[in-house]
Amino acid sequence: MPAGAHIVPADHLPRCSRYAAMIRDVGHNNVTRGNGILTRTELESYIEHQYEERNRLIANQGSTRGVDVRLRDSEQMLNDMLEAGVDGLSYLPDEIQEQQLRPELANRVVEMLMKDDENRSLRITQPILDRARGRYMNIEARSMVELNSRDRALSEIKEIAQALGLL
Repeated sequence: MPAGAHIVPADHLPRCSRYAAMIRDVGHNNVTRGNGILTRTELESYIEHQYEERNRLIANQGSTRGVDVRLRDSEQMLNDMLEAGVDGLSYLPDEIQEQQLRPELANRVVEMLMKDDENRSLRITQPILDRARGRYMNIEARSMVELNSRDRALSEIKEIAQALGLL
């Protein structure tokens, strides 16, 4: 985001939630992409992708019901952003934003919220940290790259836990 960009919490707009913004920032199961802020450009790209998906479904005579709902909601979100003059929507939990963690840790928080927050509470809790650690501890590292990746993830999870005063 450029300096001076107008970013507000997603739930400050009338028809938006932090969870909805996160889902659109992550896109289609790309949990490593989410960084805590959904920009207008990212939302426009998400909408464009949804139209492409809708066209594929129509060509294959599939149901567009799910895509139509996502399109409607996303276009309402974009209109709300435009009306409010907002450049981006923040969706990370307040307690995470207050910590002002390193940017790469925001990506790890989003990953944990997408994969380990079974209740969609959008809060990093001890059970979420435990599930995230378990996912990485159970990965069999077959190369140094995989081992380093696993170790980095566990280290980042530990740093997030410490910042939040959790184990």
